Amino acid sequence: EGLTRKAARGRAAEHEVYEGIAPGDDASAIIAKVSRRQAEIITGATMTLDPAELRKAALLVSAHHTIVFFAVGSSLLAAENGVMRFLRIGKACIFNRDANIQMFSVAGLAGRAVAIGISDSGRTKSTVEALREAKALGMPTIAITSAGASPLARQADAVLTLPGAAPEPTGGEGMYESMVSKMAQLTAMDALYALVALQDHEKALERLDYTDGVIARSRLK
Repeated sequence: EGLTRKAARGRAAEHEVYEGIAPGDDASAIIAKVSRRQAEIITGATMTLDPAELRKAALLVSAHHTIVFFAVGSSLLAAENGVMRFLRIGKACIFNRDANIQMFSVAGLAGRAVAIGISDSGRTKSTVEALREAKALGMPTIAITSAGASPLARQADAVLTLPGAAPEPTGGEGMYESMVSKMAQLTAMDALYALVALQDHEKALERLDYTDGVIARSRLK
């Protein structure tokens, strides 16, 4: 057997292409497994998200006009979901996919903005450094992470803790890049948005009515 084939077999033994998917699974099995894992991670978020921390985060967001988001990789999805959600209720949002520009964005915002850092592992260097910089400048900080004792969480005034990443079959690094884990991030962001919106319910409804009109005008008839 050639070295290339042996190496490929070794990698297959160490990793999964998707959480719980095994060689030989047919289309029906894959649909069932993917759907079940998505449901499990969302259910898990209801157990790991601390209502007291969510309330603390919501009060921090409510008290500031501007939200700055820090995220890279597939965590971008939760950040962009947050931008869309909070813009619709009148919050100014700052987010850029470039990690350097994320760091630049905190300049001059002390006292006017709250910062939200998103990383499943809680160890993404650029996200941790950006949240640390925001905190050093006096901005209140929120972490959305699966690791409550991580470097990111240590920079946060409020931590929204998510279900842990699924371990690799060999017991190694968790599968933080799986899109399954991002469902929990989206759940946390939506819960934060909903609680913030309820802090000023009438104003939120007015803004939603206005942005509904914008969305309607953007669609072809």
